[in-house]
Amino acid sequence: MKCWSCGAENLPGTDTCAQCQQDLSTATSAHANDPVERELLQRQLADLVTSDFVEIAPTDSIRDAIAQIDKSGKHCALVIEGGHLVGIFTERDVLTKVADRFEALSAKPVSDFMTAAPETLSSDASVAFALNRMTVGGFRHVPILRNGHPIGLVSVRDILSYLVKRFPGTISAPSA
Repeated sequence: MKCWSCGAENLPGTDTCAQCQQDLSTATSAHANDPVERELLQRQLADLVTSDFVEIAPTDSIRDAIAQIDKSGKHCALVIEGGHLVGIFTERDVLTKVADRFEALSAKPVSDFMTAAPETLSSDASVAFALNRMTVGGFRHVPILRNGHPIGLVSVRDILSYLVKRFPGTISAPSA
């Protein structure tokens, strides 16, 4: 996103210009320089969120949680208790906290290894804001809430797929 005050390039969704400290949080499509940037600023996460997510309980075993994630073809699971999000259990959690000791830990509860109280976003947040938060936070998935309850999940891959479909002449899918 280009700062409309000084012209410096900033990450899409950045709240403040890195060069002049101009407030960019009120950026609107009028400040966007191209159609992709406008789309990122205007499109809400509710339009991209997939309600097709894996839901597990904090008491589920690591073995069961991994089996559910694997069976679904997803890359993570939302850990929900009493209708409220209490954590997220991702491939990264498996690789960094469990993989080398799987047999010894497989019966332990997910709550011991999940990322507790993950950063979440509201369904009315912009896609640009989500990309910024994921970039700054170093995560690939963000749970989406509506009225405090999880309604789905958005990943960097979901956003990129959406943009490739929305702007086929501007953005092309990477070749394999």
